[in-house]
Amino acid sequence: MVELTVSELSAGVAWYCGAVGLSLTLLDEANGFALLEGDAGRLSLKRGAPRPGGCRLMYEVPDLDAELTRLEAVGVRVASPVKASAEGYRRALLHDPDGNEVAMFEWAGAHP
Repeated sequence: MVELTVSELSAGVAWYCGAVGLSLTLLDEANGFALLEGDAGRLSLKRGAPRPGGCRLMYEVPDLDAELTRLEAVGVRVASPVKASAEGYRRALLHDPDGNEVAMFEWAGAHP
């Protein structure tokens, strides 16, 4: 599980559920905590003072171009053009409402 500090719990929950497609499994507004879940694992959000740059979340998707089209349709701005890596994947960067970097990537062929 990864934990991120967010300035506004409701905005963080909305972004990670809407843009990334995670499901909310626990919301504790009184204590400023939310637990979200997806196929690859869990993400906890804790209300506080965010420090962007401490971690990059990377989500594997089966079709990067289709995912970027879906994200743009729901109002998420892509922060970088798609980049191919020497390791064999393509990725694009996004930023959540607090400025945390989020990467969406797809493997170009056989992968680990």
